[in-house]
Amino acid sequence: MRIIKKSLLRLRRTPVRTMLFFLLVAFATALFAAGCGLWQMCRTNMLRFESLFQTIGTVEQKPSLLLTISLLEAFFFLRV
Repeated sequence: MRIIKKSLLRLRRTPVRTMLFFLLVAFATALFAAGCGLWQMCRTNMLRFESLFQTIGTVEQKPSLLLTISLLEAFFFLRV
């Protein structure tokens, strides 16, 4: 009980910092809610598009040249 009382006193003593903290929490909550809404909308659209369209085939390109260099060589190559 004492911890809560001290916390409330500390919040009351610094009103600007408290207001900024609550604004930050509100902003983070709004971004989270918007992200959840966008995720749900994209999921619904993807399910709808999967039922509307049919994939006939896919194309994969084989690599024509595979060059392997070490991380140290890449570091020195980029510095030149």
